[in-house]
Amino acid sequence: MMLRWGRLVIAAAMAVAASDHAGAQTAVQHQFDEASRAFDAGNWRAAANLFSVLRTKLGLGSRAAAVADIREGYSRLRLGDRQLAISLLESGLERLPDEPTLQADKLLAVQGLANGYEASNDVLLSASYYREEMKLAPDDPTKRAAYAGFARTVMFEEPSEAIKIAGMLFSMAHETHERAVALDLMGRAQLEAGQHAAAIETFRRAVRESGGLTQRIDQLDDAIRADMALAGLLSGNDKLAHLYLSATGAAQDRGSFLPVPNELGARRCPENASPEDVAIVEFGLTAEGHTKDVRPIYASGGGEFAGIMARYVSDFRWDPLSIAQLRPLQASMARIEVHCFNDDPTVTHLYENADPWRPWLISIGLVPYEARSRSASAKLAKAKEELANRERIYGRASIRLFPVLRAIEDSPLTGTPDSIELLTRQIEIARTAKAPPSVLASLEADRATAGIIDEDVQLARLRSLVADPTYRQDPEASAYLKWLIGQLLSRGGKPADELRQVADTNSLPASHPIRRAANLRLAEYDFSKRSPARKERVRASGLTFNPCSAAEVQRTTQASSRGYPELTRHWGFEGWTFLRSDIDSDGRVRNVVPMIAYPPMIFTRAANATASQMRYNVADALVPGIGCTGYITSVRFHLEP
Repeated sequence: MMLRWGRLVIAAAMAVAASDHAGAQTAVQHQFDEASRAFDAGNWRAAANLFSVLRTKLGLGSRAAAVADIREGYSRLRLGDRQLAISLLESGLERLPDEPTLQADKLLAVQGLANGYEASNDVLLSASYYREEMKLAPDDPTKRAAYAGFARTVMFEEPSEAIKIAGMLFSMAHETHERAVALDLMGRAQLEAGQHAAAIETFRRAVRESGGLTQRIDQLDDAIRADMALAGLLSGNDKLAHLYLSATGAAQDRGSFLPVPNELGARRCPENASPEDVAIVEFGLTAEGHTKDVRPIYASGGGEFAGIMARYVSDFRWDPLSIAQLRPLQASMARIEVHCFNDDPTVTHLYENADPWRPWLISIGLVPYEARSRSASAKLAKAKEELANRERIYGRASIRLFPVLRAIEDSPLTGTPDSIELLTRQIEIARTAKAPPSVLASLEADRATAGIIDEDVQLARLRSLVADPTYRQDPEASAYLKWLIGQLLSRGGKPADELRQVADTNSLPASHPIRRAANLRLAEYDFSKRSPARKERVRASGLTFNPCSAAEVQRTTQASSRGYPELTRHWGFEGWTFLRSDIDSDGRVRNVVPMIAYPPMIFTRAANATASQMRYNVADALVPGIGCTGYITSVRFHLEP
């Protein structure tokens, strides 16, 4: 009898549990429906909050959870929270079942990722999602938007494909402005392909479609005219360039020429950067002097170069008073010319070796893997092929896979989920190979910050790793993590205590790459060029080159007004150029290369000639009597009223 009663109690309890579960499921479904209604109504804040709460519910199935991630991610994107949006969209898309009933949500995720990555200037990743959007597009408006986005982003790597897609977009256009947009995209792709004459003709057609070369001007008119001017400059037709540039909004209002920025940000360069490579970057300005809506227009160095240069410009800052006179059109569509160049090889080598995984790899007889190709997509394809070969020969857990996994993870075409998966494999392989704690700390730091844009989140995750006893007790691991934290905190020119701790630590020898790199960073962040401490930091870095930043450099000549380009003077253009050069022991300038210039490609040649004629006196250099390297100056072109 007792046994029977026990069974009855258990059965009753199970019935109550089932009833509670059904009730919970109903409540979850109700919340999901409520969130979806807010989403369908375009109430992004409410939808994001409701879907966020749903993600904590245990009763939400995997299928619904993937949809919730996608819809919350899309809502976050519309609210401007790009980083969280991309993370949610990638997570949802990865887990979304491949079912016909879910195609709309799949399209939503792909659209969101295409737009989010383009806004972040990850143009290569963006192009891959626009390609997928073209396949999923259920109607002409969606297809046209996908075609336009694909042409904008793929043109830096595959201009012929962008030309073809822009042609298809033109054939689908119903309105004159739509045809003008398609032709403008085609012309830009033709410039990327080196087809300058064809681009000029295409831009002429775009001008006609947009209403001709009239005094009326909007954003589309301004973009097409500026693109035609660029085509003229690239083809050597200066008269054509100045004619169309004079019809842009900035030239029609001379008070709207862009002033010199008061902060250029940290220069970033892709591998194998060359001063001959140039990017034209378009951006808007906020009233506070920050950039917005930054996007590459032209780049001779490929898609990765285009994205890196655009992200570099996104860090520029202007004094609010200096840009207060800009008209709304000019404040929304400024363009700048950006170049890049490699650091001194000894500097590059030092910073590379500060990351523990690279010297460790070499110490065990392996070398970093690098696929040789101009195209990022071709490099990635070669690396994946090499990975498959090594897996077949050595197995999936071999240390010989590590260099190739690293190369794939470093590719600009590798998204965050794939990057995290690749880093996880690297960590597993490194642990099996008994890598030092510093190597594991480096890999863990990369995985913890993968895809994270918010510096506060990065810092929190890195500090969590520093607190890990395994890394805290290892001098090299602790120093490396503090080195990463110090670099984040030191952006803007004020060196962080963490960098000083690493540079001055007694737990590592003075010759250790991490200590040497920290000393060099401290020298770079110290903007007082006459600072004795700065000089000592450069000495402690162990570098043998003679940087101008560690010396006292004074110009002994003045620039000549004869350097003003005559045609540019005739049209009334003003502008400026920043240049980098080396100075010989006799004060003469050599190796002059442009850094940034405004307006694009107008004053660069004249500025180079002017800078080459200047003479300097170099005093108190690290190595006396031989001049110095890496001097940065600006040449400004101003018309007297």
